[in-house]
Order: sequence, then C-alpha cells, then structure tokens
Amino acid sequence: MISNSRPLKILGLIILVGILSLIKPFYEVFRYKHKLLEGDEYHFYEIFKDTVKLAKDPLFKRSLILGWKRKSDDYFEYSLKNGMVAHILTINDFPHIKIPSININTNITSLYHKKIGVETFKNNYNYANCSVISIKLKWPIISSFTIDLNPFSDPEIIKKQDNYVAYYGKFNILSIANQLDQQFVWVDLKSCSESLVVFYSNGDKLYIIVLSSDNSIEKSCIDLLNLKSSAS
Repeated sequence: MISNSRPLKILGLIILVGILSLIKPFYEVFRYKHKLLEGDEYHFYEIFKDTVKLAKDPLFKRSLILGWKRKSDDYFEYSLKNGMVAHILTINDFPHIKIPSININTNITSLYHKKIGVETFKNNYNYANCSVISIKLKWPIISSFTIDLNPFSDPEIIKKQDNYVAYYGKFNILSIANQLDQQFVWVDLKSCSESLVVFYSNGDKLYIIVLSSDNSIEKSCIDLLNLKSSAS
C-alpha cells in the first residue's frame, strides 16, 4: 500500500495543478476585470480644454463616451467632434513616478501579448477605430516603468515638462513594462497615420493619453490638452 500511494499522490497533485491552471484565467477575469461605465465626463474635463467638444450620438444625442473602472486604474474612450478619439488610462495611487526618468526602449520585437489574462478595448462606436488598447488583468508590482517600441515606431518628443512628456509621430506597437520588464499595457496604433501619446503625472495619478484618428493629425493637437506643470 505504501509503495502504491506515492504514485497516486503524484497523480493527484498533477491533476490538481491542471485544474488550477484551467480555473486561473476565469478567476482573474472575475476578480480583475474592469466594470463598464457610460457617460462619465469627469476625466474629459480634467484633461481637455473647455474649447474641445465631444461628438454626439446622432440618434440619442448623447456624448460618445465609454469607460471601464476598477481599483487600480480607469480607462476611458472619448470620441471628439473633430474626428479624433481620446484614450485615457488613469493609474490610481501612483505618486512616485518621475516622468523625466522614464526610459524608452526601441527596436523591441516581443511586444505582442497573449489573449489570456488581458482585456482588449477597441473603440465601440467605430469612430476613428484605428487604435486598440490592451490592459493586463492582473498587474505586476510597479515601482517604475519603461516604454517599449517596436522597430516600426518612430515618434519624436514634442513637449516635455517636469511632470509630463508628449510624443508625436508614427507608432506601430507600444507597450509599457515595469521595472522587471513585465508588460502590462499595450497600444496598437499600426493602422493610424500619426498619433499623440502623453504621459502625464498629476498629484497621485498617472495619465496615459493617446490621441488618434483614421485621418492624419497634426502636432498642434497637443494644444487640446490642459496639461498643468507641477512647477506652475
């Protein structure tokens, strides 16, 4: 009996590990998935100038806004009247980030993520739908982060202050990784001509702002944002 029990215990352990590996993706979705919101304009007025207008649904005459919220972060899509789409990812309770110290790694080829354990957001109103944002369900520990760009991305810095930096140009795939090179956000902009990507720290929050459009956009689109320097 003793000699036969050991293989049975090993088999039982293997079966248990297999069951847990099957359950894990469903558990992560249940625990970490964002909750859908609609009509929340708070982030919009916090980031954009008063002159910027939201697009309206032609049937219901409401602003084209979709948002998803959870404890660690919020993600919102705003369709603008000028044809652009604004994507705003807010990382909550993140006061220690030093924007000028963010490193950019170029020519990174391994920026594609697995579909399991990731939420993918594509503009649901199909209004300037060239950009796709994917966010990891269970985030790694983040004390600092880097920006990774694949070889087909070639943006330039167009504005930089002590608490924000703005990149403009042609992006292909962009990802954000923590200090251990664990990626947790992916931005797919390969179908867009040019895009604006801004990293903005305000108080204890970090904003990742993406402006994109099916049509070409100019560098001057940064003037739509109400970015406040921490020195002011």
